[in-house]
Amino acid sequence: MAKIGRTCMYESRNGREPGAAGSTAIGLKRVAVALGVIAALLTASLVAPMSPVAALPVNPYPTPLPDFAHPDSPHGSTGADRPPLSVDTGSPLGPRPLLVIFGTYSDFGTMNPAASTILPRIFPVLTEGTLADYFFTASSLTFLLQPARETFDAVNDGLVTIDLGTFATFEGKTETERTAQVLNAVNQFVEFESFDTNEDGKVTGTELGVLFIKSATDATNNCGVNWAVSGVSADGKGLRFYLPTVTTATNTITFAHELAHQTLGVEDLYL
Repeated sequence: MAKIGRTCMYESRNGREPGAAGSTAIGLKRVAVALGVIAALLTASLVAPMSPVAALPVNPYPTPLPDFAHPDSPHGSTGADRPPLSVDTGSPLGPRPLLVIFGTYSDFGTMNPAASTILPRIFPVLTEGTLADYFFTASSLTFLLQPARETFDAVNDGLVTIDLGTFATFEGKTETERTAQVLNAVNQFVEFESFDTNEDGKVTGTELGVLFIKSATDATNNCGVNWAVSGVSADGKGLRFYLPTVTTATNTITFAHELAHQTLGVEDLYL
């Protein structure tokens, strides 16, 4: 709409305010004309085609957007127990141990990020931007992710680093083979038996959170997925959970998205 300046109801004539009847009539006529102009401008602003809009700023989100549905590996895959959705069933939140597995490729060399860059994105709680703090805050301080007990390197910081072999060899395996390789590799550092808190012979996502982070091939290798764990046992316990799998280029909110499937049973809803 065109910008309209302030319109005076009376104009001076030769420096004097109109006072005679004729002058008043002229003034009123001018008012009517001015109102007509205003009405025309307002109408034009409603019906006239809009002028070309300036180019929008670059979209900060990736294009195309990540497809969390990943139909080739749906979250409903068999082989893992889906945790109940806690808000519906009342299953406890509280503290949950989280095991972070960092997988590096033997042929990446310095392309593998330093292990020291991983944990600052995960812990501690009450540190803005960490995964643990996101869940703690979003759950009204009821869902507390804590480092899982393990014996790798810095004991009990929750992080285990494993060698996946070459990129082509590992990524060429099936989902079942990859999950088995990852969990068997960390078994020597983790007593999975200790996480079977209800002693039912298996470890599920309600007892242990697990997040698998792989070295990224490049900045575009940044999506996430949940792999179903099937046929894997450790310390005499069946591992019955999904394995949230992301890369070092994945943003933290996608970490949270995938981990919510594994620990809370949250489902994707596409409208």
